[in-house]
Amino acid sequence: MLVTPTLLLAGCERTLNALLDRDPAAPARLAALAGSRLLVRLEQPHLALVIHYHYAGLDLMRGEDIDEVDVDAVVEMTPETFSQWLSGASIERLMFDGKLAVRGRIHLLEATRDLFFDLDIDWESELARWLGDTPAHSLAEGVRRAARWGLRAKDELMQDVSSMSLKRLACCQGASSVTYFAST
Repeated sequence: MLVTPTLLLAGCERTLNALLDRDPAAPARLAALAGSRLLVRLEQPHLALVIHYHYAGLDLMRGEDIDEVDVDAVVEMTPETFSQWLSGASIERLMFDGKLAVRGRIHLLEATRDLFFDLDIDWESELARWLGDTPAHSLAEGVRRAARWGLRAKDELMQDVSSMSLKRLACCQGASSVTYFAST
């Protein structure tokens, strides 16, 4: 066993537990998951990871030698599917498309995503402990403005690309093709 993956796993576990400690809703979610074990298998690179939930957080363990009967659910996916799952794609859609294989308690996978996606950490108060109230508020407000600008810019870019695509298609295709393309 290599030392680096073990240290990386320990660092990830510690980071996730620190984030969960700062979320006021996490103890109730962890209580519902306590005692559950989820085996996650990635295809490329080949990686097997067991997440063991308890009342104070979670433990991350290597899962190469774990038998499927020792866990509550087994999830097999590619890294692309993992990123789609993390970005909010429907578990049912991923399973229907054949990108995600889940055996066991499927709701454990949904509860895991909810646990991490619904983290409600008061970053501004954490920054205030380090920087002081006024600089922390200014920095947090700047980050919020940048996030709003980024969302607006993304929406406008998507509209512009869509409009440009329809105009280019109209130049290259007949009117019936454009009508068909716009309706799909």
